[in-house]
Amino acid sequence: MEKKIILLLILLVFFQSVLAQNITKSDALLEINHSEEDILEMQKNGFSIIYVNDVLIQAKNTFKQVEYAEILRSDSQTYSEKKEAQEALKLINWENLNYNDILIYTEDISSMKERSYLIYDSIKAVELTIISNEENGINVLKARELWEKASTSFYEDRYDEAEGVLQEVKEEIEFQKTQKAALNSMQRNAKNFIQQYWIYIIVILIAIGLGVFFSYKKISTKLLKNRIKKMKIEKEVINSLIKKSQHERFKQNKISGLVYNIRIKKYEEKLEEIKQELPVLESKLKKARKKTK
Repeated sequence: MEKKIILLLILLVFFQSVLAQNITKSDALLEINHSEEDILEMQKNGFSIIYVNDVLIQAKNTFKQVEYAEILRSDSQTYSEKKEAQEALKLINWENLNYNDILIYTEDISSMKERSYLIYDSIKAVELTIISNEENGINVLKARELWEKASTSFYEDRYDEAEGVLQEVKEEIEFQKTQKAALNSMQRNAKNFIQQYWIYIIVILIAIGLGVFFSYKKISTKLLKNRIKKMKIEKEVINSLIKKSQHERFKQNKISGLVYNIRIKKYEEKLEEIKQELPVLESKLKKARKKTK
């Protein structure tokens, strides 16, 4: 989650630096064409394109609005053209609209394309890891179930969920490998141990069992606490981004109302996800702590 926050901040800085440079109409059209190519490539690879299609529509709508804004700023347009532009932009604060606004959407599409390939590669890599560990005698039943869940989430455009479940797969495999390593160590020494210390066998087996049990509980609780902590940090960052967007919109007037509404909508949707998931995780943590007492 911390890596996601850092990536988000980097992207925001990048957008600001790009927006500081004016682009032409031709540049904006070229960016839209690139986005269409990105979406087509994603579709050919079987990736979900619902979200990026919506973003592309917003990009094209904004492009048309900027065209109208350029007409209103020009002295060479006819009366009918200006009237049409005024009618199209009557509900929009168009004074600050320019072709740079298109980059917000095209960069988002490009980012989603890159992210889709990264997650897809991770899914394939984890699948190979599962197969390899299964061949080595590792119990991968739960890991395979989680992997299937991650794959489904990815192809249904739930990228955050897919990444989270993939992390659970990796943790499950590591846990099972630890279990397997402990068992192998016991087996290597079992014969001599039985011959020399057979009277202590039952005691040692019980101790090992208890140790593994409580270690698992402790690790599970720690992982749960980390997830809750990271989610709270993400919540704080999103709230900061909302305040920043409000400052840029209402005090600095650096972004249009359309861009502001889209950003706020995305932030609020993410906050709603956290609002729904966080109490569930906190409830699980509370139960886990009661069991360890």
